[in-house]
Amino acid sequence: MFDTHTPALGTDAPTPAASPRHTVTIPGDHVMRACRELYEPAQADLVRWAFYRAFRMTWPECGEFYNLATDLLSRVWRGKPQADDLPRALAAFRAVRDATGKNARPHYAMTSMARRIAHALDVARALSDDGAGGFVFIGADPGFGKTTVCQAFAAENNHGRTCYVPNDRIGGVKHFVQTLARANNVNTCTGYTDMIGRVALCFDANRILIPDDAHKLVEGGDRKLPKLEYLLGLLDTTGCVIVLPAALDRFGAAMSESRYNDKQLWRRCKYHTIVNGWEDDVAPDGELKRSAEQVRQDDVAILWRFRYPRLDPGDKLAETLDSIAVHPHGGFGKVAAVLDDAGRFARKQKLPFTSKLARTVADEQLRDLEKLSKTISTPLWRR
Repeated sequence: MFDTHTPALGTDAPTPAASPRHTVTIPGDHVMRACRELYEPAQADLVRWAFYRAFRMTWPECGEFYNLATDLLSRVWRGKPQADDLPRALAAFRAVRDATGKNARPHYAMTSMARRIAHALDVARALSDDGAGGFVFIGADPGFGKTTVCQAFAAENNHGRTCYVPNDRIGGVKHFVQTLARANNVNTCTGYTDMIGRVALCFDANRILIPDDAHKLVEGGDRKLPKLEYLLGLLDTTGCVIVLPAALDRFGAAMSESRYNDKQLWRRCKYHTIVNGWEDDVAPDGELKRSAEQVRQDDVAILWRFRYPRLDPGDKLAETLDSIAVHPHGGFGKVAAVLDDAGRFARKQKLPFTSKLARTVADEQLRDLEKLSKTISTPLWRR
């Protein structure tokens, strides 16, 4: 089941030359094996982070990024360092990692919903620190920031631990395993059984897997839920942490078809958060700090300041954006889309972006939403 094509660590088997024309060709399971069997935990953390930070680069780009010879990088990642290879590599990795993210612009607006999603991801990181595998479930309505926050978490807090993969309903378990293999630089052209084993070697109790849109893993009408069965097995085998960001209604509807898998999932779930709308902001002593309406309005204002910190939206634009946020066919994701449309319109027309221009676009979008609501409510549509 496990990969049998890798020479034993520390042997004198020749290291393949680093090709200048291709991306890094070292598979993730080889690197993880070296981290487990050869390096100390602190060393392994750096080596793993450096590999997953750069394996999409070409070899020359990788060497330039770390200011190291590509042959040295190849030896360290394969677990066959020579003499002073490891100290030099660790020093270079540490310098790049310490500089990464400093003075960088935040990846997303820190709304009330984003904070709750980020907290769930922080719990997942704490579980991985302790080597306590399990599921972390994030149930949220579309447009509330699941994908944005999870992608940012993988970029900001990776350190070689987080494996974020987009999800779809195409194919079965084999397609999903191939997605994980590509995310870990594992060859997908090997036999299926070999690929499953090598993907498993890429995970351990300190890694976090985030299959985005997890409701797509359990949809499709198959009561056996084979993709979820695979994740249950991966968790039990490797002890990793698996974060499941999902649309709550779709995930719940699919899981209701399989009582067995529903029990198996929640028995292994270490933390869950449900973000299905704005809630009152209540202090620990029970005192109401902000109503749900105020929280929503503040979130809209936070999103605007994140996108356009130097512009004042004005009361009328803020009111229109809030109306879009509560519209049954709008939502908070629609507010972000409206701001995107306004910026795109300004660039296309070569106009300066102003709050007046944004208000024009927002008003038009709100009118379209009202027309959509009237159309859908007609007897002809319902027929």
